[in-house]
Amino acid sequence: MREVTKQQNVLHLALAFDDKYVVPFYVLISSIFTNNKDKKIVIHVIVSGVTNEEKEGIIAYAARSNSEIIFYDIDIEYVSRLVLPDNEDNYLTGAIYYRLFFPFLVPAKVERLLYIDVDTLVVGGLAELFNVNLNGKPVGAVIDTDMPARIDLG
Repeated sequence: MREVTKQQNVLHLALAFDDKYVVPFYVLISSIFTNNKDKKIVIHVIVSGVTNEEKEGIIAYAARSNSEIIFYDIDIEYVSRLVLPDNEDNYLTGAIYYRLFFPFLVPAKVERLLYIDVDTLVVGGLAELFNVNLNGKPVGAVIDTDMPARIDLG
């Protein structure tokens, strides 16, 4: 893994998905690169079901946009034991939990990480959102008003 250093004009982003979301992943990173050309983007990724060859293609794609992709491995067997809500379409997989592992995987020198769901389309610059003052809190989040609270997840 390459040395991740703190730099001006560098945005550290976190993305997590599995092989069912490869196409949305490419749409997302394309929209990120298109709308943030003035920034160096370092994308920290947890992914499952994607071959090493596919990962190399993703790394090359990011490099063409003056960006970097860093892949992290997690214990998929451990994640598979976590509770998944019932969903008829099987669109929710253990990958919904991957985002929780970033604090344990990303080097401490990365002081800020912006997590973005892979089914998102970025239509503008991310610097303002990346630099939101969290008033000393370790995490900032927003409520997804279209997603009801999941009591079944505890």
